[in-house]
Amino acid sequence: VDEDTIELARMELEDVVSGTFLEGKPILQTVAGTNPTGLEGVMQALDDIAEQQRPTQGRFRLPVDRAFIQKGFGTVVTGTARAGTIRDGTDVRIEPIGLKARIRGMQVHGNPVTQTQAGLRTAINLAGIERDDLARGMVVIEEPSLAPASIIDVHLQLLDSAPLLQTRTRARLLVGTAEVMAVVEIIDDDLVTPGDETWAQLRTEEPIVAMPGDRFILRRESPVETLGGGTILDPWAPRARKKRHSAIAQELTALR
Repeated sequence: VDEDTIELARMELEDVVSGTFLEGKPILQTVAGTNPTGLEGVMQALDDIAEQQRPTQGRFRLPVDRAFIQKGFGTVVTGTARAGTIRDGTDVRIEPIGLKARIRGMQVHGNPVTQTQAGLRTAINLAGIERDDLARGMVVIEEPSLAPASIIDVHLQLLDSAPLLQTRTRARLLVGTAEVMAVVEIIDDDLVTPGDETWAQLRTEEPIVAMPGDRFILRRESPVETLGGGTILDPWAPRARKKRHSAIAQELTALR
């Protein structure tokens, strides 16, 4: 492309990210194809990002984004570990279906390892479970089991571009690699205006695996566009009754 097209693309990007956390961040120009250019700048920018420490203590969790059969090995799942550390040979559970399995081999970026930990992209060879039992959104968890969640108390922040959100609205909830439909019950009021934050309870149509402190994204049922997101405070909450909304708001304020 010519210089005018490059400058136009740069201006459009600056306009798109204006007012977001990406405003003012460097825009890197690259060329793909047989003679790629600009990749050195991308690599340097990645190196310049401060390393983010992940919690290596506590129970190991790996949200599954792929499950497949590897010839000569059997069932393999891949994902990025969210917490904890785990070693080859460890007994695990696959939630929310509650099936047991055992790790019989792991790789990190294609290299065999005997241990993996939070923050690492990992492939795990599982013994004792079939590929057809697995799906994206499930979670590999170190024993003992972790109760799946279906009623979740959260702190929710709407985007400035989001429409009004009314209580009892159906929405798409994304946690880890899971995406399920949920009903949003607003604790503070009956609606949330764009850009505002609130306490809410999400009641999911299917159980998921979540822990306090996990981040989530909320999207409209249709058309699919992002409404906002926030932090999970209590993934095993009792159902919020209207008469207890004030007390629940106080409890969630303490949790946050």
